[in-house]
Amino acid sequence: MIDIDLEEPEVATGGFLSARVRWSSDKERQPRRIVIVAEWETGGAGDRVRGVGRSKQFVPPANRHGGELRVRLLIPHEGPVSFEGQAVSIAWKLWVRIDQWGVDEVSHAEFRVHARRRSPCHPEA
Repeated sequence: MIDIDLEEPEVATGGFLSARVRWSSDKERQPRRIVIVAEWETGGAGDRVRGVGRSKQFVPPANRHGGELRVRLLIPHEGPVSFEGQAVSIAWKLWVRIDQWGVDEVSHAEFRVHARRRSPCHPEA
């Protein structure tokens, strides 16, 4: 079981996506690692393209079959930003995978990425 709780549903490019991930696994299947990935994907009329913004891996202690992780991932400054058009879209998801013996446990939560707003004091920023 994986439960993902995003602190905010939207983040700026160059900002941090923060989440709390609660997880548990069967006692018969010891988790080897937990992989967390912020990924974007295009959709629409053309070919699908995917990219990884950032990722982290955690190795749970031996004989641990559940817990909670705080996650903080930097969203790249170059984006891409979320977009929903008639011909193409760009969507971001936070994926969590428990790598364990047998079938892995996988879950995701969608979030939006918007362009960083420029500072009126520093227009070149």
